[in-house]
Amino acid sequence: MVASDQSTALEDVARYAPIRLVISGLFNLFFGGPFFGVAGIVVYAVWWSYQPHTQHVDPAPWPLVFAAVIPFLLSLPGLSAALKRLLGAFARGCYLRAGRQGIELRMPTERYAFRFRIERRFLAWPEIKDVQRHVFKINGIPTSSSLRLAAARRHQDRDRPLLFP
Repeated sequence: MVASDQSTALEDVARYAPIRLVISGLFNLFFGGPFFGVAGIVVYAVWWSYQPHTQHVDPAPWPLVFAAVIPFLLSLPGLSAALKRLLGAFARGCYLRAGRQGIELRMPTERYAFRFRIERRFLAWPEIKDVQRHVFKINGIPTSSSLRLAAARRHQDRDRPLLFP
């Protein structure tokens, strides 16, 4: 019984690297934060010009506040990605295991705006069509990579390959 348990056990084949998610989150925060700051400065400048102690200054028109909408909207994707990756970096119990039965993954995956969740998947070897390491590049410079698992049959809840950073 012990020999059969050992032959069917899944073994860790990769380590979870939270520092990569922290660096990526800080990078997104670095680029999303200034847009958010510009939006805040515009709103504050308009608000300040309407205060009683600024009677000698012509107040800024309130429609100028709508100029803050564009930098605010530009900041949302960067801040959302930063928050998801920084929170995902501190997730516990993440692994990539493989054995005779197949592959088991437990990793944080990015969801909609400002949300992520820990997904746990088990795929038997017959269900796996292809395993690829995909490298994302910006202007030819590798920026990040992900593991892409193409299932032989599609899962009911997804119509795309499984992606794990």
